[in-house]
Amino acid sequence: MKNDQVLNDTISAIKLSLVKKNFALFNILSNRLITDSVFLSEKNYCLIGVFLREISQSISLIDLSEELSREIEELIILFIKNFNEIIKESREENKRIFELLWKEYVNVIKNIMIFSIVEEEEQYSQNTIYTDFAINYILKYYISEYKNFTRKKRTLTIGVLSEIDRLFKNFGFNKEHLAIKTIISFFNRTLDYKLHNYYSNENQISEDDFFMLQEYINNYLNILDNYLQGSDKILETAQDYIYDYAKEWRFLYMKYLNTIPQFIQVKRKKDEQLILPEDAKNQLRDLVTQSIIKEDKEGENE
Repeated sequence: MKNDQVLNDTISAIKLSLVKKNFALFNILSNRLITDSVFLSEKNYCLIGVFLREISQSISLIDLSEELSREIEELIILFIKNFNEIIKESREENKRIFELLWKEYVNVIKNIMIFSIVEEEEQYSQNTIYTDFAINYILKYYISEYKNFTRKKRTLTIGVLSEIDRLFKNFGFNKEHLAIKTIISFFNRTLDYKLHNYYSNENQISEDDFFMLQEYINNYLNILDNYLQGSDKILETAQDYIYDYAKEWRFLYMKYLNTIPQFIQVKRKKDEQLILPEDAKNQLRDLVTQSIIKEDKEGENE
């Protein structure tokens, strides 16, 4: 079986979805690229799938005009073209290939992030030294909070990712910063499913399951701690961590599908009108329906 054809066909579909400005399908196809890369044990392609998945999340929060859509489409297609050229150089997984992939990823994220910067934020100067300092500060706090893990701490990860995004946008970032952020992002994707698995029985968790969950989290915290000890080394192992989390995420998705409530992302247009994504509207509609049914039943019992 030709692995290249399976994966490159998906990449061709991704490019066509961009040309047609179908960013929702672009997101879905990025997930498929990750899944097929896992099936075929293709770490290079999995990494590019992860990058495209993260890019799709970034552009989902931008109010896209026709012109912006075209510019972003061109940026991502160029990114994919550069990826293909890097892969042609060597199909082997090696340090040089991964460094080139991370370099391209940094460039495309920086270019896309420009579209989300408002005029007031243009007053900030690029200062990656401060980004480095602030991320280290955040991670130390994050690790200390997670040492005594409870189910509610999941929201902390969302807050950390949001704060890192702000630092990136205002002060800039380098490959190491983006690598640790991507690791955190994909750990968070597995965590919802882990919590659902262990807490599915009316919020109760057995002692054995709790220790398994704690061990899983401790391994993750060790990654963050190692980053604090020397961030320059993170690129040597980042793709391995990301591949493992991406692999687990896709298998957990197959196991639980859409039974896990997703974090609702909200964006505002320039006139500050609140915009909810369609899946968020459906999720809220279901919650309201369940609440009404519950109230009706309680009324019948009174």
